[in-house]
Amino acid sequence: MLHAVAADLDDRGAWQVYLDWLLEREDPRAELFRLQVSLEDADDEREAKELATQIAALLDQHGETWLAGVQALKLPVHWGMHRGVVGRVTGSPTKLAASARKILDAAPLLMSVQLDVSQRDLSPLAGSPLLARARELTIHGDSKRLTGWQHVIAPEVRSLELASLSFAAEDLAALVAQPWPKLEVLELSGCSFNKRAIVPLAKLVAPNLVRFDLAAGHLGAPLGEVLAALPELRYLRIPGNELGGDALALLRPKLGQLSYLDLRGNALAGADIAPLLQALRHVTVLKLGSNTLGTEAVEQIAAWPGAQRLTWLDVAFDSERGARAIARSTQLSLALARLSLGMSRLTPALEHELLDAPRLANARIYAGKMLGRKKREAELAASAIRKKKVTR
Repeated sequence: MLHAVAADLDDRGAWQVYLDWLLEREDPRAELFRLQVSLEDADDEREAKELATQIAALLDQHGETWLAGVQALKLPVHWGMHRGVVGRVTGSPTKLAASARKILDAAPLLMSVQLDVSQRDLSPLAGSPLLARARELTIHGDSKRLTGWQHVIAPEVRSLELASLSFAAEDLAALVAQPWPKLEVLELSGCSFNKRAIVPLAKLVAPNLVRFDLAAGHLGAPLGEVLAALPELRYLRIPGNELGGDALALLRPKLGQLSYLDLRGNALAGADIAPLLQALRHVTVLKLGSNTLGTEAVEQIAAWPGAQRLTWLDVAFDSERGARAIARSTQLSLALARLSLGMSRLTPALEHELLDAPRLANARIYAGKMLGRKKREAELAASAIRKKKVTR
């Protein structure tokens, strides 16, 4: 059965047969499989955190047993579970390259490769069979530049995560010198960029890229040029990049296809909101906090017909009028599960109006603090009891 999966790692049917086999035997690896696949697909940060916690608990309980066979080989790498099997390996480029065949013999379902780049040269991995098998590639650094980026282009990779690295333009130019035909997710976290170093990324050939995640890069308008060149985005998370209204205008042709949009901390003003809302047609998560929106922009969001689709709304303002517009919106719906207003303080009356708003009944509301819905429900229950006593 495992050989059948290894023959085609992308065959969902073969994976399902393996999962059914685990379920029939009540093997806890079936639950790990379910949780790890769900984490791959999770868009909501809270959901992802909960899934990661459950995965960690399972690994604490069973991980030593599951990994015992490969650990006994004493290879100079670290092993991990992926989709319920031994499918992840971490090590330096040199050690991974030297042990590649033994790694694949021990873990024929390997799909995830993580590079520890205290060694700054990636060239030992040139032509590595590990990269040929990888569907997830993670490169974590120590905020230094690396060399040999052209050697880690992996055509089967679906998810590429680059974390805590420094980039000059020539580094990203080397990384995109060849197509990434199956890449779906690109995440750059905690990375630093020389001036306009991000620009070569606009030449990335990745026709299946649907998710782009780059937080706190402070990249400004050049990031807008890059995003405008990516054809199939559905998920865009770029907080803390000071994009600005002019660069946002470059993205308008893409906005209609997004379901998730995080533009917190992007130097947007109230005048940018109307054209933004007009362009959005499918978004369910909209984060606009840490921008200078103003009350009128918040009122536009509250009156926006597309607000009925939202499951998460994050805005930033310090205006009672804006908060009341949200509370009295006829466009927001019970689909809204999370609402962040970013206000420093609320009057009791305004807090009660938000908590009593029928269309916000399912939303967890944050306004400088998490609003106490249970406390409000207890107050209403006590008030009802008092009224009943008075009536009697």
